[in-house]
Formats: sequence, structure tokens, C-alpha cells
Amino acid sequence: MTDPTTFQYPIPYRNIIIIALITIPLFSISGAIPMPLLLSGNFTWSEARFGFLTILINVTGFWIINTLLIYIFSRYIHVQYHWLRYIASIILCAGTAFLLMYTIRALKIEPQGGWRLSLSRLPNPPMQRGPFSKPGPFNTEPRPLFHLFRLIPGQSINILILVLLEVVLLRNRKNTIEKENDMLRMANLEVKHNLLKQQLQPHFLFNSLTIIKALIKKDPAKADNYVDMLSELLRYAVYSNNNYAVTMEEELKYVKTYLEMQKIRFRNSLIFSFEIPPQLLKGLIPVHSIQLLAENAQKHNIFTEAHPLYIKVTGDAVSGTIIIENNLLVKPQAQSQSGLGLKNLAERYKLLGGETLNITKTAEKFIVSLKILGYERSDN
Repeated sequence: MTDPTTFQYPIPYRNIIIIALITIPLFSISGAIPMPLLLSGNFTWSEARFGFLTILINVTGFWIINTLLIYIFSRYIHVQYHWLRYIASIILCAGTAFLLMYTIRALKIEPQGGWRLSLSRLPNPPMQRGPFSKPGPFNTEPRPLFHLFRLIPGQSINILILVLLEVVLLRNRKNTIEKENDMLRMANLEVKHNLLKQQLQPHFLFNSLTIIKALIKKDPAKADNYVDMLSELLRYAVYSNNNYAVTMEEELKYVKTYLEMQKIRFRNSLIFSFEIPPQLLKGLIPVHSIQLLAENAQKHNIFTEAHPLYIKVTGDAVSGTIIIENNLLVKPQAQSQSGLGLKNLAERYKLLGGETLNITKTAEKFIVSLKILGYERSDN
């Protein structure tokens, strides 16, 4: 039975096959013609072809052996024994090279002469007219089988293959770990975000029910409108929980409803405005991002009709950013959770698009700039 700890990461077999197809002919070409023999002229075209095919078979066998070993060890061998794969690779690849060498010698299929190939003009031996000439009868004495795969060169290439495989596996493992970490961080942020909403929603609902009760007696029509807005707000909050990002149009609709409800509560103490270019409405931003900033502005400031809170949401189509700003009427004592929601939003932004929040705080204003996710300026 397979130990579940042995198969921690998926094996990128597709990448392994691509690298094998690239390196097999390169290794074969580089090893087919030994440079000293090529320069000396003591080498033939038939020997070059024969050496290329011999090395091609060996290197292909090496890649197959190492790939099968990765498959076997990743599925059936415990992780702590994976170092045995290198020993198995060296033994099996050496055996493959010796088996091929023995078969060729036994069958006597090595090349029997041909046109000599040389990169330099050497003194011509008798009966020859140039560097490319037909040799005499083939020397029947055993010649060094330099074109065959020997143990040391073979293991050198096998070690290079092992190194390439480790690079592929390590890179794949790194990418997998990074994706898993991003998913875990995003899940953690979502948990924090949900906890924040659970802490804020009961208080918000309590205030909303109190307002509805008061409006029913004074202005039933306004109470009916308030209930509709509350229903719309809760519906968006429920159905958007599974989304990491929403369109700017959806978020603005939700924020406008939220602020309209708050204005019924605070009346002229709260003033808000929206100036968003139409081309930004289809862009994506993290869900509840603008609402969180509007909520924080009310949470951390003291505002009255004499000193109202101004919340302004604008957009810049050139840079693809949304700017949320409010005047500062800071409470004398910061609350215990001050900055937690803003930090959560900054981390979500970084995970979703690699962007960071641009926060500016002056003596009079608090400004947050949000980059539209995936926004590309259009000059049409």
C-alpha cells in the first residue's frame, strides 16, 4: 500500500519530456565525434553516424530509466529513502551502457571504414590526394571503440540528467509551495475578514432594526424603503462571500446603498459623493474593499451636523486607481481593533494582484488609493 507521505507534489512529466527531447540530440551530437580524432583525420562518416546513434540510444535509455525511477520512488518509496534513486540510476544506466557495448561487439556491427573526416589539412599518406579520400582496405586489427558509450562519459551524462531532473523537480516544488502558501494566506485572510464582518454585522443590524422601528411610527414610506435597502445589502453580503473580487460597478452599488442607510441614521452629519469614470466600472477590486474604508471612516471619527464627516470616492482613468478620502475628526482614544481591517485589505490586495495600498494621512485628511486589478489604460 502506498504511503501517503511519498506523493507530496505532482511530478511535471510534461516538462521532463520536453527537456529530454531537447537534450538527447544535443548529447548525441556532442559525443558522436571525439574532437582529437576529428582533428587528426582518423575518423569516418560511418563512424560518426554510428557513434551518434549509439549515444542517442544510451541517452534515451538514461532518460527513460531516470523518469521511471522518479515515478516509482514518488509513489511507492518513502521520502527518507529517495536518495537510493541516485544509486539505482547509476547502476542501471551503467548496466545499460555495458549491455549495449557488449551487444555491438558480439554482433560485430561496428562500421568498416568509409570516407575520412578531418577539420585540418594534414600531410597525406601515400596513395591519398586530399583530406577527404577513400581509404584502403579496412584494418582488421581491433581498434578502440571510441564511438561507443564508455562508463565514465556515460555516467557524466547521466549525472547531468540527474541534475536537470532535480532542477525541474525543485522548481516545480517551489511553484507548488508558493501556490499552496498563497491559497493558505488567502484562506486565512478570508477567515479574518469573515470574523470582522461577524463582529460588525450584529451591531449594524441592531442599529438598523432600531431605525426601522423609529421610522415605522414617523415615516412608514421611508421605513419601507429602508427595509428594501437592508434586504439588498444583506443579499449582496451573503452572495459575495465566495468571491475574492467583484466589479467596481457592483461594489459601488453596494457602498451607495450602505451609505444611504447610514445617512438616514446620521442625517446631515454624513456627506458622501462619487465621481467614477465609466471605463473603470468593469474593473475588479477586492470584495467589500470600498465599504470597509467607508465603514472605518465612520468608526474612527467623531462627526456631528456642525462638523460633518465627508466621504469622497473618485477614480482616475489614467492610472486606473480609485481614491477614497475622508476628513479627519479622530476620536480621542483609538479602538482595540484599529487598523486590523485596513491591514487585512492590504494583504488581500497583494495576494490578488501584487499591488499595495497607497495610504496618505495628513492633519486634515485620510486618503487611500486602490489600484484596479488587471486594469489597462485604453485611449480609444
